[in-house]
Amino acid sequence: MDRHAQGPLRARTAFRFLGASGRRRELSYGALAAASSRFANVLRSLGVGKGEAVFLLCGRIPELYIATLGALKNGSVVSPLFSAFGPEPLATRMQLGEAKVQISPAGSGDRNAIPLYDIPNQRVNWHFVADMPVRVSALRGLGAYCNVFSIESLMDELALEAGADPVEYRLRHLKDPRARKVIEVTAEKFGWKNDPLPEGHGRGFAFAR
Repeated sequence: MDRHAQGPLRARTAFRFLGASGRRRELSYGALAAASSRFANVLRSLGVGKGEAVFLLCGRIPELYIATLGALKNGSVVSPLFSAFGPEPLATRMQLGEAKVQISPAGSGDRNAIPLYDIPNQRVNWHFVADMPVRVSALRGLGAYCNVFSIESLMDELALEAGADPVEYRLRHLKDPRARKVIEVTAEKFGWKNDPLPEGHGRGFAFAR
């Protein structure tokens, strides 16, 4: 990467990121080299030496790759973590790996926070709650569980206000072909109908990536 950054390919795109919301971000070899070097300098300023472990708890965002390259430039051992492990297994891995530093932008609370639905003028506000009222590690989802519950509950409320079938309303606001297929096949296999139910009975539908 640095070799390209110092040569004629400096301005060529090295990294292209397409977020779940459709946001596109590109970094040239020069920009990627500079960003990863800054991260390496941050690690040095924190006293992270060669051979010491840096643990990364990030989604698939540009910063994950910038941090990985920067840590490797610093001579650090890079160990990726996955939020579905849960707090206790994560702590165990970092303890056994003798973690010198752990990088976790936003505490992974943003996982699944950006809806896949096409909602105009969309703005997502989220808050990281360190002390959850439920033991999320047992749910294997951390932020995903609460975020998906919030999004799908809102879609049900919007469908109710619009007087629409919950499944049809979701499809109306969903362009992703794979997501649409999942919902369509699931509803068909279930035999989804919006007919009135006997008293004391209910039905629901939810979708998550």
